[in-house]
Amino acid sequence: MPPRPSLQLLLGMAASTAGGDSCRLIPARRRLSAIAAGAHRIRLLHSFSGSRRLSGGHEVACCVRSVPASRPAGPVAIHSSSVHSTEDYRKKCEERLRQLTEKLEKEGICPKEWRFGTFQRMMCPMCKGGSRKERCLSVFIRMDGVNTTWNCFRSTCGWKGYVQPDGFPKLSQAKHDQDSKPNVAVNKVYRKICEQDLHLEPLCNELVTYFSVRMISAETLLRNSVMQRNRKNKIVIAFTYKRDGVLVDCKYRKVSKKFLQEANTERILYGLDDIKLARDIIIVEGEIDKLSMEEAGYHNCVSVPHGAPPRVSRKLPHKDQDKKYQFLWNCKDYLDSATRIILATDADPPGQALAEELARRLGKERCWRVNWPKKNEKEVCKDANEVLMFLGPQSLKRLGVHTGWKSMDELYKVVPVELTVVTGVPNSGKSEWIDALMCNINDQVGWKFVCAQWKTRSGSMLGSS
Repeated sequence: MPPRPSLQLLLGMAASTAGGDSCRLIPARRRLSAIAAGAHRIRLLHSFSGSRRLSGGHEVACCVRSVPASRPAGPVAIHSSSVHSTEDYRKKCEERLRQLTEKLEKEGICPKEWRFGTFQRMMCPMCKGGSRKERCLSVFIRMDGVNTTWNCFRSTCGWKGYVQPDGFPKLSQAKHDQDSKPNVAVNKVYRKICEQDLHLEPLCNELVTYFSVRMISAETLLRNSVMQRNRKNKIVIAFTYKRDGVLVDCKYRKVSKKFLQEANTERILYGLDDIKLARDIIIVEGEIDKLSMEEAGYHNCVSVPHGAPPRVSRKLPHKDQDKKYQFLWNCKDYLDSATRIILATDADPPGQALAEELARRLGKERCWRVNWPKKNEKEVCKDANEVLMFLGPQSLKRLGVHTGWKSMDELYKVVPVELTVVTGVPNSGKSEWIDALMCNINDQVGWKFVCAQWKTRSGSMLGSS
């Protein structure tokens, strides 16, 4: 099929027909024919100046199609299917939105007014916004009513989910298909920073006193390059993250325990240079816990750059998509040389979830967990810094499981992978003491034991336990 001539080409053809005289070409009407598909008709009003005129009137009709189509007689009916389809679509959206709001109310999400197509902040029905009553729950309802998602941004809660109207495929499957695609932005370019650009300063006396209350000495602060910065006329603590002595990242902490971190920087472990070529590595949950372990003499300790997750994830993502734990992959060369990794995270549920997430990525066969001792008759120490503050550095130096006798704990604790030899004169109660020790440990932490005592009958052994 030959190409259709444009309007400018037809105007040029009409101008050449005038025999070179000056003329005005005015496009009078352009009508698209609805009868023959792909054909169109252009009528041009050719107005000539002077005496020379074309015979047959003032119009030149240029028709682009082989056979003219006859116009149907009578009025032409105009179909309004688009109007009806738009009305049906609007009604379906309203019905889906009605179902979504009902399902959200069953989940406990009941705002004062519903907003569609935008993120809406409100009180989380699970954590109630914490002690500060924050509006930490973000809810997004699509305008077409296909689905609704929500997420609580408090680290101790993390409640999230979605609902859909009846008759739609599950969102999780579509999300799984999307997440299964490899991440193309693997080689990310990070921002280079230095102490001068960040305007970091040595710690003032007030902050040195703040750390001394938490049993952190000024020598430990100086060795780890803990500094300060003036942000919006407020002094904040600056924890410098370095690799081979070069500043890679920086994390800020207010005294009120609010954290900020530099954007577009590489995430690594805090104190990374201290575990270079180390066979045993201790991983804690916060920078102050790393400093506390150093006060007890453990320099082979690092801290994660982020907080703990609210719970253990269902599946382990690919390393290119493992954004929250990307710091482990960035420090893989340092961690691969370790034969034993001690996970000394917090004793609360998020801390235990963090330990599980780390063990899944580092290999459970070389990971050990720390059970923190009690700071009084009812409460257990939350982290390494609480052990340092309430029980002193000696308790951190001797991490292990309690024997069940307070007087014995001051002298001995059960430490994994350590060999313990119990000796004494015959009939002094060695076997009975070991049996009682195993019962105490099983009652405290749930350890299970396999015993090989050739001088004790199995019946009496089971009866004593």
